[in-house]
Amino acid sequence: MQNHVCNSRHMSESSERVYEELTPRTMDAVLQFLEGASFDCEREAYECEAVGEITPEHMQRSIMLPYEIALTERSKKVVLTTGKNRSIPTTANFIVRRDTSRLSLHTHHIGLGQETTTPSFSDIYLTDFASPRTPLILAHRLGLTVYRRPILLDPSTLKPVRSDIRDTLLLWGEENNIDIFSFGGKNLRSPHDLTPNEKFSLERKFAAEANLIVEDGEWEDTQRIQGIMDYINLRRNKNS
Repeated sequence: MQNHVCNSRHMSESSERVYEELTPRTMDAVLQFLEGASFDCEREAYECEAVGEITPEHMQRSIMLPYEIALTERSKKVVLTTGKNRSIPTTANFIVRRDTSRLSLHTHHIGLGQETTTPSFSDIYLTDFASPRTPLILAHRLGLTVYRRPILLDPSTLKPVRSDIRDTLLLWGEENNIDIFSFGGKNLRSPHDLTPNEKFSLERKFAAEANLIVEDGEWEDTQRIQGIMDYINLRRNKNS
């Protein structure tokens, strides 16, 4: 990566080059750097501790970047990590924070299309690994969404069905004629055969049926957005 904000170190994890900024920066400074930086997001990642207040304007700028970014917490500080075009970061240290820290946010940038305002099936699968104390947040073109592990109800008892997320997604996919994980063998439609709008429609349908969404705030709804921003600024704990 070229033109680092300041002092950084390079760490390699398999084929991915991770550049960790050693000096904490304000979110404004980090975004200003990323907005002008040129690097291969599929092979390189950038990570920096973000200090100071993070604002809704910062989050709106983050979804304009041509790749996903994630915010997690480390030692009571927010850490920004860049991801790939269609996925969040995959470095080992990030994954631990994603699943166990006081914050797990990622973006769906506007380059993914107008309909990417719901957690994807990949996002939903990852809820199986999240700690109960970790708020899960998606930033997208319409606003901020807090989501959780899906809760499907047994139609005969109206009680939650208890199974791991992969099995839940597989069964739901079969009911909707879609092979979510592309396992093959059951004459179901492959996700690769779906148009983007078909895929997004299915994700929205699952989100509604699985009671996935905890809180939704559009950018214009300043009061609701501020409540979610309190998670991002580590002023609010999950279930508070």
